[in-house]
Amino acid sequence: MKKLLIITLGILDSLTKIYAQVDTMYYNNEGQEVHKALADYQRISVCDSNGLWQFIDKKITGEKLASGSYKKTSEGIKYEGTIRSYYPNGKPKIEYNYKNGLMEGEQLEYDNYGGKITKHYKNGEIQGKFYYHTTIEGIKTKYSTKDGKMIWESPNTNDRKMSFNHGTQWQYYIANNIVIDATCTTIKDYGKWFRIDICITNGTDEILDIDPTKMFINVVDDINYRQAWNYERYMKKVRKQQNWEAALLGLSAGINTYNASYSTSTVTTTTYGQGHFYTSYSTVQTYNPTAALYANTQNQIMFSQLALEQKASNAQICDNYLRETTLQPGDNISGYILIERERKDKKLSINVDINGAKYQFDWVVVK
Repeated sequence: MKKLLIITLGILDSLTKIYAQVDTMYYNNEGQEVHKALADYQRISVCDSNGLWQFIDKKITGEKLASGSYKKTSEGIKYEGTIRSYYPNGKPKIEYNYKNGLMEGEQLEYDNYGGKITKHYKNGEIQGKFYYHTTIEGIKTKYSTKDGKMIWESPNTNDRKMSFNHGTQWQYYIANNIVIDATCTTIKDYGKWFRIDICITNGTDEILDIDPTKMFINVVDDINYRQAWNYERYMKKVRKQQNWEAALLGLSAGINTYNASYSTSTVTTTTYGQGHFYTSYSTVQTYNPTAALYANTQNQIMFSQLALEQKASNAQICDNYLRETTLQPGDNISGYILIERERKDKKLSINVDINGAKYQFDWVVVK
């Protein structure tokens, strides 16, 4: 008897599945219902015993787009439970939670790199003033729920990390979807300076304005505020010193040419008169055109060499000195700035300001 009951229940279950209500609808990419021949994707729905429709959306070519459940009411379709959409590779893209047709609870959006965006809803309304995007490495970025724009926050110095490149220590942050590295050295190049090398990679979807003159610079134990020299100011100083170098070289070359062009000799003359011999001495300068030509040629070589060295130096400064720059999404920039250095300086701290977020770097001065 029990065996017969089990067989009967199995047959009834099979019949229920066979005669379950199945709907297949066809849509274009605008979500409009169309004829199968014009469709971009199809929705296959199966109604369960509780009146809940389980659906799968697929492209006509077979790729899975979405899945979930809904119920039909007099007001139309209302989604219920977890609704998932998918990337072309089949991995989850977004997970929505619905209750009676309204988003409710946690919503997860996954990026292509394993990160996710977490939002919370109640009765179809997003909750809170902000939400987070968290990378697979656990790095969080805050966004406004009002307009979806990133909220820039100054990272804590505890988030600052260290690395070495060819023996040089670099400090860096990964925050607000950007990577910023910096290192400090002391140099003597047309003056005494702190040289700050900076690299910035823009991982946001925003256009960033990088302005070195907005960096706040604090030399510990110095009450005076110091500012990084901009490119124009520094080049003015460089050209002034280069002009002096050329002038001093010209003065030195003139003296060398004169000395090389003339030779000096002493002539001794002996005469006899009134019973005595008289000796007199005179200095004679003789012009040597061959020596003058050689000296002039050497001077021209020195002037040409100096000009080439100055030109190369100016080109290097032009290529690498950090100036105000518009940084597009996905782009990066690297360069250096100079800060005047004094003998008493022992510690240096700078804050790099990007969209109001301040990235602090600190160094102990090595003489």
